[in-house]
Amino acid sequence: MEDPPEPRFFHPERPIERHRRNLPHWSQESVVVFVTFRLADSIPKERLAEWDEERRRWLVARGKITRPDLQETLAELTPEERVEYLRQFGRRFHAMLDECHGTCALRLPACGRMMEEVLLHFDGVRYLLGEYVVMPNHVHVLMAPLAGYGVNGIVRSWKAHSAVRINRLMGTKGQVWQRESFDHLVRDGASLRGFERYVIENPGKAALRNGEFWQGRGSMPVV
Repeated sequence: MEDPPEPRFFHPERPIERHRRNLPHWSQESVVVFVTFRLADSIPKERLAEWDEERRRWLVARGKITRPDLQETLAELTPEERVEYLRQFGRRFHAMLDECHGTCALRLPACGRMMEEVLLHFDGVRYLLGEYVVMPNHVHVLMAPLAGYGVNGIVRSWKAHSAVRINRLMGTKGQVWQRESFDHLVRDGASLRGFERYVIENPGKAALRNGEFWQGRGSMPVV
């Protein structure tokens, strides 16, 4: 069996697959990406609305919110402003997830193990899977899409396959996952190691016990 290809880091001069809803989604072949996707009820609507209003005020105060499309506004941030934006609002968003709101269906062992199986199913075929953790109401994944596959399609497949099985296991119907996911192309080895630490340490920061989360690593070579 051939060794899996070495994952690469983001390069602005290589072709980029772009997809956007409310958040921007970029993908490059074999480039490592950090992905977070969450259950539909994982953050209370009022908390999310408050967070959204605060980040818009932050942008207005810097004269940056000049277009209806928030993501076009974010693209205008300087590198220093982008770091500050992610520090203030990215961290708070993930902290809200770690408060474990909602049904937390993935805390149920049958659902958590199933989600882990879904992540591993096409590892080495459609993507290289790095560190991952299945939390009670969200999932963090490091992965690199292989030739012919993009981040959006991979995540959509994970959600579609797992949603049917979660509804069956929980005896529920309707929307399981929030339609949007968060993804971030990894730019270098130092950034990758930072994301790996975050994924590995996330259950401890959320004060979870063994059996409340599922964690591991796929076939992605250590960089």
